[in-house]
Amino acid sequence: VAIMAFGMVYLIAMVEIDLSVGAIYAVAAMVAAMMIQAGIDPWLAVLAALVVGVILGAINALLTILLDVPLIIITLGTLSAYSGFNLIISGAHPVFGLPKEHSFFVIFGGEFLGLPVPTWVMLAIGIILHFVLHRSRFGSTVRAIGSNQHAAEFIGIRLNRVRVMAMSL
Repeated sequence: VAIMAFGMVYLIAMVEIDLSVGAIYAVAAMVAAMMIQAGIDPWLAVLAALVVGVILGAINALLTILLDVPLIIITLGTLSAYSGFNLIISGAHPVFGLPKEHSFFVIFGGEFLGLPVPTWVMLAIGIILHFVLHRSRFGSTVRAIGSNQHAAEFIGIRLNRVRVMAMSL
């Protein structure tokens, strides 16, 4: 949840909000679980899940741009669509029988220096995204759009490109 919130900071900085982020997470997690259950290596399945999440976020952005509708309205609709899609691909059944002895589950189910490994991953991603937002050109454009969208567009910032990138994040 914290990792999703770190990505949401970029949207909030642009004065946007994505209501479908939980449904995107559910679809991506289900895709990974079903791939692992089908015998695909968990490392590849997680990579595929990340790609699915990026694609669904980009779809939200493209719908917002093409339909010229506020992001909150688009994501209210895609929240239901992605939740329904998750039920369709899973057959409304949970996934069981994942190989807990695989290195992926051993690493991410373990501890490092007394904290669970996912906590360390969350901290690393949070630090990286903080620096990207405050010390990179992309972060500056995101903040510029949120401060004054018309001024950002006037100085040449490609609003739609930045919006797609932030929504994909």
